[in-house]
Amino acid sequence: MSESAQRNDRNPDPKPRRRGTRAQRAALGAAVFVAALLAFAATMKLLSKPLSEIPAHDKALAGFEGLIAALILVFHRWRITWLCTAAFFAALSGVTLHLLLIGAGSCGCFGKLSIPPAVTLTLDTLIVIAAIALARALGAQRNLLALTAAALVPFVVAGALYSKATAPPPASTFRLGDRFKDIAPPPDRETAAPAPGEAADAAEPPDFDPIDLGATGALLLLPRVADRFLEGAPEPEWMADLRAAATAGANDPAWLIFVYDPFCEVCMRFQPTMLMYTTDEDVNATPHLRVLLLQKADLRTFDIPDWAWPASPTTALIHRGRIIHEWGGEDTPNPFLLHDDIAEQGDAYLRQLRETYTPLIAR
Repeated sequence: MSESAQRNDRNPDPKPRRRGTRAQRAALGAAVFVAALLAFAATMKLLSKPLSEIPAHDKALAGFEGLIAALILVFHRWRITWLCTAAFFAALSGVTLHLLLIGAGSCGCFGKLSIPPAVTLTLDTLIVIAAIALARALGAQRNLLALTAAALVPFVVAGALYSKATAPPPASTFRLGDRFKDIAPPPDRETAAPAPGEAADAAEPPDFDPIDLGATGALLLLPRVADRFLEGAPEPEWMADLRAAATAGANDPAWLIFVYDPFCEVCMRFQPTMLMYTTDEDVNATPHLRVLLLQKADLRTFDIPDWAWPASPTTALIHRGRIIHEWGGEDTPNPFLLHDDIAEQGDAYLRQLRETYTPLIAR
């Protein structure tokens, strides 16, 4: 046996070298997760509405998120990458913290998907912690880690200021414009006779002034001010139904007004049922309830921006020309069930709704 063969027998082939260190493998896994999260967020922002309706700052943020996702994937082994990632997500946590503090129902991070700010704030914070830990595992010096940690607070503040500058104001701050003012009062409505066994002098629940109900109150006022906005242009087809709801008397049906956004996932779960009700001959042959669907975009012409609606969707029940109840989001009622309740219990049920009514903007 040759000398070289003997050496090979004594020293068998070493084990194949492990590809990368544990820290590098962890960095790769984290990079894939964070990049996928950012890419998903960017995509959902761009798909949330027609491109022309997406605010410029959201388009810019989506593009920046896509760029960050690519850089993290390419440079995931660099410790500086994870320090920058920590700073970026600290800024995002500032955005979600501001939204949480103002009571926003969704962070808006994922377009039309409604994710509570508390959830995204938790996720952002965990990513910040993980990014700093990865930078340390990849060999970042303690002084650099300390400098990054000290810079996180300014990044959080910067994110909160960005959110304050770009986030739509709360619906409770919306006020109807001058063209809704100085409106002639509506004609006197008929009052229904008291039901058998009900005291004729029973105190009526107080009415809310439509001006105080924000965008929802505008539904009652629009038919009387539409010409101020249209300036000679023809009225939209739905205005006749809205006028019927706003001027209804004691013997007219109640109206359920469903205001929705076709790019809202919650809205589109309820929209088919509402639409089905409008075409159901049986329920529409009865004098109990009618349904009108309005898109938020339909009302922008009348100086009612999308952010003015207190929920998405917002649903208002109008009876005898008054708003007697509102529902928002997941609480949206089934019109068929509402019809049956009105048919079975009559004015007693409508009165109960009116007595328990708290405007959405006041909740």
